[in-house]
Amino acid sequence: GVASATAYRPKFDLEHTRNLFFKKKEWVLIVDSFEKDNSRRFEYKQWFHLTPEAELIKDNHQHMVFYLPSMAKYLHMVDIISTSDRRVLVKGQKEPELQGWFSPHYEVAIPNYAVGFSRLGQEENIATLLVLSDHGQLVFSGEGKASSKDISICWKSDVAADGVTFNFDTKRVSGCAE
Repeated sequence: GVASATAYRPKFDLEHTRNLFFKKKEWVLIVDSFEKDNSRRFEYKQWFHLTPEAELIKDNHQHMVFYLPSMAKYLHMVDIISTSDRRVLVKGQKEPELQGWFSPHYEVAIPNYAVGFSRLGQEENIATLLVLSDHGQLVFSGEGKASSKDISICWKSDVAADGVTFNFDTKRVSGCAE
């Protein structure tokens, strides 16, 4: 499946498009595209806020794994085509801004992991793959590109190969050729 939404932020003269591609019960690919009408460089961030129960199992720049005890599953977060310049991992951060908190109701704050992938530039894309798995030790490799015209991202893991190609003009989505 595919879902897409675009928002314009006049304060920053910025258009942000979020594209969600998914295969039910297997994976979600989130591609954020940022476009500015001026030459000023900007730091774009793609944030993910996890459940407070998430336990960090593996942490490197491009691939993080969290264990979710209530599901007995591992959540793999993968910068699948190395689109981010920097990755931030916080839990219960108070300064310089509040980040990594969950509030089930008023005046209650529980620390939780927040993951931010960022990129500095004018017109940028950030692509992150989310995979729920019974396996905590998967290795991913990916290739592709993301632009304002089309997206083509393919990946392989120890247990499967998949991916997505999408053209914004035709709205046609398909898998990757083997």
